[in-house]
Amino acid sequence: MITDNIESNKYNAIESIAKEIKDRIGLLVTMGVSYNSINQLISLSLPTPKLSKMVITEDFRIILKDYNEMEIKMPTLSKVVYFLYLNHPEGIMFKHLANYRDELLKIYITISPRENIEKMKQSIDDITSSRSNSINEKCSRIKTGFTKHLADNLACQYYISGNSGTPKKILLDRKLVVNKSVIKSKR
Repeated sequence: MITDNIESNKYNAIESIAKEIKDRIGLLVTMGVSYNSINQLISLSLPTPKLSKMVITEDFRIILKDYNEMEIKMPTLSKVVYFLYLNHPEGIMFKHLANYRDELLKIYITISPRENIEKMKQSIDDITSSRSNSINEKCSRIKTGFTKHLADNLACQYYISGNSGTPKKILLDRKLVVNKSVIKSKR
């Protein structure tokens, strides 16, 4: 309930600021300022966004420290995939995921409350299978976890991305990752 109130207050504040900006732009237009000039003014005055440190907590939560301790939530299997990609800054091609099956399973066993190893293995098989869409679904959930809270020009640094035929990777500089969990990322 408290979290809902905070989110509601945050949404109301954003809505209020957006309305004020819209009103002020309208005033500039009525004063004869062109939209092109307004766009130039806006692009000159916007601050360059700063990337936040990302903390992986002991209990495997993903926290963006410099964005007011924002927690990025995602399903467990999506987190498993995310942690794998954090461990491989060079990136991994989807068609090569089967080579990382053991690492995925180890991460899954470490962070999941599930106890049925056979079902866990099946989930990992689905992620690593070229015949399954599971990896795309997990990456979509990861992306949603970040874009729900951040503009895409920032979020794209945190989620898994890459062009077709190239390794998919997380662009974030690993110097910004503070890993307090037992799953240690490579640097």
